[in-house]
Amino acid sequence: MRILTMITSWREHKMNTLRTTLKQMCMLCLALWGVGVVLAMAALVEASGIAEKLKFEHLTIAQGLPHDVVYSILQDRQGFMWFSGEGGLARYDGYSFKVYQHDPLNPDSIASNNISQILKDREGAIWCSTWGAGVDRFDPQTETFQHYKHDPANPNSLSDDRAHVIYQDNSGILWFGTFAGGLNRFDPAARIFTRFQHADDDPHSLSHNRVWSVVEDQAGNLWIGTSDKLNRLDRATGQFTHYHHDPQNPRSLSHNETRWLYVDQTGTLWVSTAGGLNRYHAASDDFTRYAHDPQNPHSLSNNTAFKICEDQQQRLWIGTKGIDAGGLNMFDPQSQQFVSYAYDPNNPSSISHNDIRDVFIDRSGVLWIGTRGGGVNKLDLKPKKFHSVTRNPNAPNTLHGALVFALAEDVDGNHWIGTDGGGLNKHDVRSGVFSYYDSTNSGISKDSVLAIQPDSDGRLWLGTKGEGLNHFDPQTEQFVVYKQDPNNPNSLSNDQVYSLLQDREGRLWVGTDNGLNLFHPEDQTFTRFLPDKQNPNSLSYKAILSLMQARDGAIWIGTWGGGVNRLEFTEVSGVREAQFTVYRRDLNNPNSLSNDEVTALLEDRNGDVWIGTNGGLNKFDPRTHTFTHYFQADGLPNSEIAGLLEDHAGMIWISTIAGLSRFDPAGQTFRNYDVADGLQSNQFKDNAYFRSRSGQLFFGGVNGYSYFDPAQVQDNPVPPPVALTSFKVFEQPVVLPLSVSYLQHLKLSYRDKFFAFEFAALDYTNTEKNRYAYKMEGFDHDWIAAGQRRYASYTNLDAGQYIFRVIASNNDGVWNKDGVAVNLTILPPGGKPRGSEGCWRFWS
Repeated sequence: MRILTMITSWREHKMNTLRTTLKQMCMLCLALWGVGVVLAMAALVEASGIAEKLKFEHLTIAQGLPHDVVYSILQDRQGFMWFSGEGGLARYDGYSFKVYQHDPLNPDSIASNNISQILKDREGAIWCSTWGAGVDRFDPQTETFQHYKHDPANPNSLSDDRAHVIYQDNSGILWFGTFAGGLNRFDPAARIFTRFQHADDDPHSLSHNRVWSVVEDQAGNLWIGTSDKLNRLDRATGQFTHYHHDPQNPRSLSHNETRWLYVDQTGTLWVSTAGGLNRYHAASDDFTRYAHDPQNPHSLSNNTAFKICEDQQQRLWIGTKGIDAGGLNMFDPQSQQFVSYAYDPNNPSSISHNDIRDVFIDRSGVLWIGTRGGGVNKLDLKPKKFHSVTRNPNAPNTLHGALVFALAEDVDGNHWIGTDGGGLNKHDVRSGVFSYYDSTNSGISKDSVLAIQPDSDGRLWLGTKGEGLNHFDPQTEQFVVYKQDPNNPNSLSNDQVYSLLQDREGRLWVGTDNGLNLFHPEDQTFTRFLPDKQNPNSLSYKAILSLMQARDGAIWIGTWGGGVNRLEFTEVSGVREAQFTVYRRDLNNPNSLSNDEVTALLEDRNGDVWIGTNGGLNKFDPRTHTFTHYFQADGLPNSEIAGLLEDHAGMIWISTIAGLSRFDPAGQTFRNYDVADGLQSNQFKDNAYFRSRSGQLFFGGVNGYSYFDPAQVQDNPVPPPVALTSFKVFEQPVVLPLSVSYLQHLKLSYRDKFFAFEFAALDYTNTEKNRYAYKMEGFDHDWIAAGQRRYASYTNLDAGQYIFRVIASNNDGVWNKDGVAVNLTILPPGGKPRGSEGCWRFWS
């Protein structure tokens, strides 16, 4: 007996009301977020129709940052990142911090822990402007500080010890802006300061003595932002031209307090003020204003704007003093729209604080954000390889279940997701809204959906966990349920439905835990195909995990323990009979199927059949009826295969229980990806995969689903800089007269029997995936693959000459094969160099 379950009219009304309310809530949420949920380095809405929030990584005192107030960020010549704020100066190598702080007992230490800005000059030195202790010049090689302070008796000294800003112009001259002492010009060769200050009786003097920012434009003009007006200095005459806010002129500066100045790649001057952002037009000598508009979610989030930087797509990133609104803004000059990013207590991957004090993009395309209270935030701006949709119980527009069993795309391009316990989920690609059907709001027979098959009429066939087959009409939102009837041999053979297939003739095949079924819509009956020990041409095993139709019309059937079956129909005495050809594992045949649990099937563009099993990937040769095997040892992330898809370039994508892999059939190579690359998790589920009409690939797993455009999965091509970060003898750090990162030669005594080097690859895209190898030439016969390990130790080396080398790869396995090297001399007993009494170590 066939069981038909129709949604009654009152339940329809209840469900429609619920869905309408949910959609309104979701659309309101999306409107409030604006385009703040766009993907990095992508269009505002992906071809998939899914919008994601950016995921920020955080560095705080918990990770070793000396203070959570960070005012300034830079990257030095070697590739180290430097941060300054209220905790001194900190160097970061992607793993740990080296901190430089003021020591009252050491006059050679940094002058103050309160550092408002840091600047790398042409020689590689780092300048630090402090609040109350003048300016320091730090030499990264010798790790020494040189102090410059205000001297009331010397008019050529720094005008004020409360320094705000440092800038080096194209001629190498340094400019220092102070709190109350105006602007200072510093000639590094002459080592004297020349002051430019406000004079009430001189209208061409600096407009105000509090200087926030200095920049040189492409025409060589020097612009100075102060607490009262923007200034342009004519360096030939020493006179300043002032730009001020005029309430009667909308083309004037938006506010007189000018916080930051930036010249973009096109030569345009941008001016951050306490009243919004301004764009200067040199031809007309006026400004376009960009201010916060509470009615416009695409406007600047807050009018108190600070620092600016520009990415490779010529988008501007602007830090503001946000409170309730997002502090970080991204401005697209093409659309003239802003996207803001706010701290969200319910989202651990949101930006950590809304008061943004610095923005900086490093050489590998990573955006660093300094905050006043939330430490440092990090965001990779390179195109994301993978995008993932996961359940967020605190968000109104989210998946209704975390674990994804099934995925499909309907004729309208909408995406359907079968979950474990969350029912059937729909993602409306056009609106971006998620909705769901479960046992509380619909007639679905079970909240765990194992398989989805859209039909040609726009309806969906659903396989459930133990509650039969469902036929769903999205237009009427009605479900028809088909279940096993023990008294009816023409009913469904089993209620556990693992797999579904609509063949090219429009016939529906249903794989269950007890046989294969063919559905006959004309009389609503099923033909069952079951194993028959008396018939060698019958189905090999009862549990059907996967189904696929090949180009020749044959149906391939993957079973849970009986190998793979190929089904064809043959004419016998005018009657069509099913003929199953079985391929199973044969311990005596190395060319047989690798495992009898068949989870995934694919026919590629060349007509080759790929078979995923719980014991490896198989390629079937129809000419010899043999299989080629691929296992974890051959490069797969794991031998338990969950899904198989072919992309537009002929690459085979394989989901497993330990990550995703791209296989190149021509080169016979695997490229593996894991959760650190943006996948939903490393564990994927059987049957949860599909290729969209746009060519995107979707794979589901235990934490939602991941999707991507295979053409956009590009490796980071930049080899990472490599640097030594520490040298230890007998597990104790050695204080060197030269920073270990600049070390080229090292002499040790024979008594230094145990020593170790630490090192780092200075690419911050994903430091967890950087890899290392090292070699002590003269001792090691070959390179030692260290994986993620960042140290090398040696014991009891003989006296002699050695070269220690380190090489490293970035997150995508691109190696810097030059790396870094140190010449090492180990002296024999009595081999102390002249003048080394009592000191056994020498460096240069």
